[in-house]
Amino acid sequence: MITKFSLQSGTEKGLFTTETGVGGSLHSQEVSGLGIDSLNKFLVSGSLDRSVKLWDFYRGKLIKTY
Repeated sequence: MITKFSLQSGTEKGLFTTETGVGGSLHSQEVSGLGIDSLNKFLVSGSLDRSVKLWDFYRGKLIKTY
């Protein structure tokens, strides 16, 4: 599970889910890396399950699984 937090307040700001009907699922093993683009539009997550997922950062929805 990937959770978004505010660095200023420490409060939870949302979860990244797959509720958009894109297919796929959350990572089945430990997430080993995260990256975000310079405009805070996309989040990329990599996992020990050998998948890379592209997320919409603001909505927290899965866009694509590689």
